[in-house]
Amino acid sequence: RSARVVRILRLLRLLRLRRILEIINRMLDSMESEMGFVMARLAGLLMCILLLNHYIACSWYAVGAFEQERGHRTWLTNCDAQNSPGFYVCALHWSLTQFTPATQNLSPVSFEERLLAIIVVLIALVTFSTFLGRMTSAMSQLISLHAERNQHEVKLRQFVCDNKIPKALAQQIWLVYRQRARLAAMQSTTSLSEVRSVFPMPAELLQAVQLETYS
Repeated sequence: RSARVVRILRLLRLLRLRRILEIINRMLDSMESEMGFVMARLAGLLMCILLLNHYIACSWYAVGAFEQERGHRTWLTNCDAQNSPGFYVCALHWSLTQFTPATQNLSPVSFEERLLAIIVVLIALVTFSTFLGRMTSAMSQLISLHAERNQHEVKLRQFVCDNKIPKALAQQIWLVYRQRARLAAMQSTTSLSEVRSVFPMPAELLQAVQLETYS
């Protein structure tokens, strides 16, 4: 069982949190649309929370396996898994339930397991609150992207209803409206002066951007 613990702990060396965060940031920087940026941001948040739970699951399994080797009762005794992948799934399930109000049938048995459980709950208290706040912010940003368009659609829908426009004509109106909305979205561009008002670029960077933009 010690060999199993070592194999699982090696996963910690393969997954470098800092490296993954750098990859996520590069992906976000390469996004060309605001919609894609927000969706990638949501995916990155989920990936980070899953990675954190992976580390916790590995630690939970390692503590249980170590205590079981010493002849003590552990959470592994109450687990219905039969192999290492099954134990990992149970450990990951336990880890996720510490962050959410989900149910699970595993609980700490030994002193070491209970101590780890307390630490995990404290980490989850801070981490999940931060995660929930950022998730809410990303969803609000996603909704605000279409706020103006939604207001226009409400007015158009009210116009069709108030004037009792025939169904066939209303469908034509909506078709033309959506075509022009897509065309306007494709043609809308951000000028360099707007960017400079938000981000004052150094001279060398500004020169390179101007060369690329106006060439």
